Amino acid sequence: MLVATLLEMRDSGQFEALRASTTAELGVEEYEGHFGWPDYEERGRENRIASSL
Repeated sequence: MLVATLLEMRDSGQFEALRASTTAELGVEEYEGHFGWPDYEERGRENRIASSL
């Protein structure tokens, strides 16, 4: 749910006012290690704040 919400918010432009770097990334981590997004090897592909990159 969190990943889908972050991607939906990014795609609808809700993060544009943040003036984040073009390399800024979204991520979700759970402290006990049961879930993390994106996988380390996939960082920077699907999770960039600027979806057009």
